Amino acid sequence: LFPGSPVILVGHNKYLGWGHTVNNPDIVDIYNLEINPDNGNQYWFDGEWIDFESFDVTIKIKVLGKALYNYKEKAFWSIHGPVIKGEKATYAVKYSKADDIRIIEQWYKMNKATNFDQWKNAMKMMSIPMFNAGYADNKGNIFYLYNASLPIRNEKYNWKKVLPGNTSNALWSKYLEFDNLPMVKNPSTGYIQNCNSTPFITTNSNDDPDKSKYSKTFGIETHMTNRALRALETFGQDSSITYQEFKNYKFDKYYSKNSSMAFLVKRAIKLLEGNYFHNSFEDSTIDKTKEIFTNWDLSTGIENQNASLPILSFAKIIDLPPTSIGDSIIVEDMSFAMNYLINSHSALDVKWGDVNRLIRGKTNLPLSGGPDIARAVYGIPQSNGQLKAIAGDCYILFSVWNQRGKVYSESIHQYGSSTQDINSEHYDNQTKLYSNEKFKKMSIYKKDVIKGAKNVLVLD
Repeated sequence: LFPGSPVILVGHNKYLGWGHTVNNPDIVDIYNLEINPDNGNQYWFDGEWIDFESFDVTIKIKVLGKALYNYKEKAFWSIHGPVIKGEKATYAVKYSKADDIRIIEQWYKMNKATNFDQWKNAMKMMSIPMFNAGYADNKGNIFYLYNASLPIRNEKYNWKKVLPGNTSNALWSKYLEFDNLPMVKNPSTGYIQNCNSTPFITTNSNDDPDKSKYSKTFGIETHMTNRALRALETFGQDSSITYQEFKNYKFDKYYSKNSSMAFLVKRAIKLLEGNYFHNSFEDSTIDKTKEIFTNWDLSTGIENQNASLPILSFAKIIDLPPTSIGDSIIVEDMSFAMNYLINSHSALDVKWGDVNRLIRGKTNLPLSGGPDIARAVYGIPQSNGQLKAIAGDCYILFSVWNQRGKVYSESIHQYGSSTQDINSEHYDNQTKLYSNEKFKKMSIYKKDVIKGAKNVLVLD
């Protein structure tokens, strides 16, 4: 769950389980409002001036010690939604399901579902306005859903830009119905995947949703991440997968030859062959850099000595469309990486595990993986020449149902279950397992929990 949630947001019960990945549908619009020059509390809409709804918002401000000052600010609301008044313009924001407060109720019903139909009926509430959903159960069903509350919009407008707020022609009130969302159930390929990528290549087969059926105004993704490409290239090519093999696929450490990273590496080699770096680096440094880029096998294993330089070079831009990145940006980022490694390690061919680190209190461990790798790790540079992992793989859960329908699961957290208390043994007691790509067994069955417990408190 996320902090503060009263229900499980991703996980499993005895009968079924699901996960979410972030999708990026266009579910927010911004409108430019025309304000009455004679009355700043009115806006023009469909041929008449309309009054804003207004109300006071109280903000508590800490002033001295625990003393709080109640500051009041006037808030405004238009037919579109909340209003932002600026010095030169006034905008309104409209976003999907802004008036639907049942989001926790939907997740609660997903928690309580015992079969696919019940879980799907919970999803039909469509109170969760975004997030891909991947599902599996003890009956062998698998299901992918591009979950999103997609507004049905007027095709004449460019919904990627600011919209006119003076006409109902640019206002929407209806959504694409649940049954028409992109989805895949029990495909012939035997697997589903989504790695923050397009729903139209979920299985790379005829079972995938038809892209032509969806308006561009929905903003549904069409790109493929490296993780999605590698999913198709690894378990997507394996017709019979054991549990251990699937765990190995989770920790795939390669960039696809069709990835943005591979594209950027090829461009880097061409730039190194030109005169772009000769004013900044010695010829021997340029030659060594070219050698590293040329010989890199696109792997991010901890022993790989060719991974550090390209990943440091392109980590910040790897999620951008490669064709939108100019040569000057590539040169600048490569120069940073070259200087960073030389200044901190006195070498360019540094083992990736010496750079990519899990740092938690006094714990400092090597990590494989990298940005947009199935073993996802995103880090920020430290003064000692290391990258401190701050995002990517965090809580990982594997669940599998045996032939009798009993669920078995393993999990790992990058730190431990006590994220706030540095004095707790659980502050970093999962870091070594995480670094070594290992898991701890877990159970939702009471007898298993008691059997493995250190202490049991019995309450009468």
